[in-house]
Amino acid sequence: DLHSFPTRRSSDLRFDNLRILKIAGINRRSGIDRYIGRVECALVPEPENEYDPDAIKIISDDRHHLGYIPSGQTDFVRYMSANEFPYRCTAFIEKREDESDGHKFFVGFVYIKRLD
Repeated sequence: DLHSFPTRRSSDLRFDNLRILKIAGINRRSGIDRYIGRVECALVPEPENEYDPDAIKIISDDRHHLGYIPSGQTDFVRYMSANEFPYRCTAFIEKREDESDGHKFFVGFVYIKRLD
């Protein structure tokens, strides 16, 4: 349900065995319009990333690149996933509009459950 999106300004929400992270770089990806709503996806390390060798990308089941785990959270995601990749997860994406200027943009969150 898109109306249950986290509304805090924080980049993540914390629970005992669940982490909800904002998807970084989602507005730089093409074709995101096709992924509004719930998206089954996977987290995949991207060691060849020229900007961050610890980068973890988020890809949909049809292999569309949705964005990244925020760079300050990659170590924690490796802990949550027991460093087992690709790691299955769920993302929620919605299109929003800036009330002041009408600019449209995407907001996405990925839900990561800790492996026990």
